Amino acid sequence: MTRLPWHPLLITACYLVFNVADTGVDPLAAGRAFLVALGFTALLQVAASVALRDGERGATLATAILLLAIFWVPIAGIADGYGRLPAVEAAVLAILVAAALILAARLVLRRGGFGGAPTGFLNAFSVALAVVVGAAALTAPGWAAGSSSSPRPADVPRASDAPDIFVLLVDGHPRPDSLLEQTGHDIGPFVDALMDVGFDVAPEARSNYRWTGASLYSILEMTLAASSAPEIASGGAGAPEIRSALADNAAFHTLRAHGYRVTAIGPPYEHVALRSADEFIDGGYLNSFECHLIRRTVVGPLAWAVSPSLVGDPRRGGVTQSLDEARAIAAAESEQPRFVWVHLPVPHIPVLWDAEGRAVDIAHGSDCAPQGIPVPDAADMRAAYHASLDHADGLVLEAIRDILTSASEPPVILLLSDHGGHLVGSAPDHRQPVHWRDSFAAFLAVHAPGEERPLPDDVSLANVLPSLFNAYLGAGIPLVDDRTFATDGTEAPEP
Repeated sequence: MTRLPWHPLLITACYLVFNVADTGVDPLAAGRAFLVALGFTALLQVAASVALRDGERGATLATAILLLAIFWVPIAGIADGYGRLPAVEAAVLAILVAAALILAARLVLRRGGFGGAPTGFLNAFSVALAVVVGAAALTAPGWAAGSSSSPRPADVPRASDAPDIFVLLVDGHPRPDSLLEQTGHDIGPFVDALMDVGFDVAPEARSNYRWTGASLYSILEMTLAASSAPEIASGGAGAPEIRSALADNAAFHTLRAHGYRVTAIGPPYEHVALRSADEFIDGGYLNSFECHLIRRTVVGPLAWAVSPSLVGDPRRGGVTQSLDEARAIAAAESEQPRFVWVHLPVPHIPVLWDAEGRAVDIAHGSDCAPQGIPVPDAADMRAAYHASLDHADGLVLEAIRDILTSASEPPVILLLSDHGGHLVGSAPDHRQPVHWRDSFAAFLAVHAPGEERPLPDDVSLANVLPSLFNAYLGAGIPLVDDRTFATDGTEAPEP
C-alpha cells in the first residue's frame, strides 16, 4: 500500500485547505477550486506516469511540478524586488524550489537516479502534512464562521401590498457631484435616464463608512457599526468575523418576518457574499478565493502571459450574468414577496470595458492579476475608468428597464454604492471636503412606487432600508444619526 503514490493529490488538497483556513473564506467558496485543482493534479500525474512509463516516478515528477507551481510566485517576487517574505522564509522556499528542480531533472534525465522513486517517503510526508494542516484548519476562525442565518418563520402570510424589492449595489460608484469635482466626468445623462423611468436620486447621499465590509454591515444591520461592531467599523475584523456578522443581519430577519424570500446573487468578494440568504446564486465570477490561488501560484503569471482575458472575462461575464439573474427573478411569478440583493463589482477597478463595450484588461486593481505588473499612466487610467464606468452604468440601466417592464407589480429598486469612488488617491484627510466626498459621497437612487420621496436628500446608508421598511411594511424601525467614520473608527464629520 505504501507504494501507491497518493502524495500529489494529498499535497494539493493540503495546500487548498491551508489557504481556506488562511483566507477565512466560507468553505463553500472553495468547492470549484478543489474540483479544478484536484482534477488537474490527477491529469498531471497520469500524464507524467505515461511519459516516464512508471507510475511512481510519474507521481514524483508531478509532485515536483506542483511544488514549483506553488512556490514560483513568492520566489519570483523576491527576485524582482516586490516580494515581502522575511529572509528566513525566502531561504526555505528557495531550498524547496531548488530541491524540486533537482528532483524533476534527475527523474527525467536519469532513470532510477534515486534508487527508485521515493514514493514511501513522499507518501509519509504528505500524510504528516495533512495532519498538521488539518489540525491548524480546524482551529481557524473561518470554519466556525458559518454562512447560515436563523431560519425563516413558518407560514408567514404575505402582506397584501408588500412589493418586491431589488437592491443593485454598484461597488464604489461615485456620487455625480463628487465625480465631476474630482475628474471632470459628467454622468448627468445616466442620472436623467434613471429619473425618466421613475427614480428619485438623492443628491447628498452618504455612506457611514469608507470600506465595503463596514458599509454593508451598516446597511444590513440598519445601525452604525461603531456602536455594535467596533472591530468592523475600525477595519480590525477579519473576513470570518465580517462574514459571520453579515450572515445574521437585521434586514433579513425583518424581511422574513414579513413573508419575504431573500435571494442574494453573489459578488466575487467572498467576505461579503451573503450565503445566508434563502437562495444564493453564484454570479459566475472568479471569486476572491480563486483569485487568491491564482495570484499565489504560477497560474497567474502564465494566464496573464497567454491572455489577460483568461482572468478578466469571468468578471465581465459575472456582471452580465448577475443582471440576467435579476431579470429572470423579476419575470418569474411568486407567491411570496421577494428581496433580491445583487452586488456588482463595478465601477470599482479593475477597468473592464472601453467606451464601445469592448473588453479591456488592465491589471491595476484586479484580484486575479499577478504581482509586479506596472500601473498605467494616471491620465490613461482615469480615461479608461470613465469609459468602463459609463458602459457599466449602461448595462445596469438596461437591466433596470427590463425589470420594470417584466415585473407584474411595480417593484422597489434601490441602486446604491457602498462608499465613495476612492478616486483622489492620496491618503485621505477627512477634514478636507474633497477627501470627505471621495470617501463618503455614495450614489443612491430609488424607485419607490406610491411613495413621495421616501428618502431625504442627505440620507446615510444605515437609514435606507429602515426608511423603506417603515414606509412599505410598517416595520417601525428607529433611524440612526447620519454620521460618518474613518477607517480607524473615529468620526469624520462633514467639513
